Amino acid sequence: MGKYAVLAAIGIAMLIVLVFLKISLGKRAKNKALSVKAQDKLREEALDRVLLNESSGGQALETFSAKPFEVSYGEQGALPQAGGPAKKRGKSAQKLMVQISEKSELSVRKYMFDPGQGIRMGSGRGKNNIVVTDPQVDAQQCELLEHEGHVYVRNTGGSGKVTLVRGSQRAYVEKKAVEIKSGDEILLGNTVFKIELIKTGK
Repeated sequence: MGKYAVLAAIGIAMLIVLVFLKISLGKRAKNKALSVKAQDKLREEALDRVLLNESSGGQALETFSAKPFEVSYGEQGALPQAGGPAKKRGKSAQKLMVQISEKSELSVRKYMFDPGQGIRMGSGRGKNNIVVTDPQVDAQQCELLEHEGHVYVRNTGGSGKVTLVRGSQRAYVEKKAVEIKSGDEILLGNTVFKIELIKTGK
């Protein structure tokens, strides 16, 4: 009887190890896929600057009212699982990028930004990177910005509220910037934005 109990315990332990290994590999694949998307976005922006020919004194390229790079539709706008293996990329200096997923009842829209340029969110068209069509949201409601490798959010609006959600904790964001962690959510009116911080390169 004792022999069977030991074998059962070993089997359960091995099963637990396999489950944790699968979860770890899934997270690694997802992070790799996000890093590739962020690098692709950086390359697109670099190409835009070349085409604009900034050295000739052209106007700075506006990034307001950005279009999502991915839109998924499904049950409660569920995020799709990471796709196949990511393509190998050459070595490059690490760069911090921010993926913002706008979640609604019907879909999830994903945006990718360089926080060093500032990311503006609000209801005003032509004034924000992400336009939020919600009567509770001010014209320029909040801004995400990078400082020394960390990303922060601050309330730049008037009466509208900016709520930072981290797990079961919630906090109102005021004029003073608050640091954002990967996996946090920002609530603007009834709209939820999930934040993912991505480091590109090696």
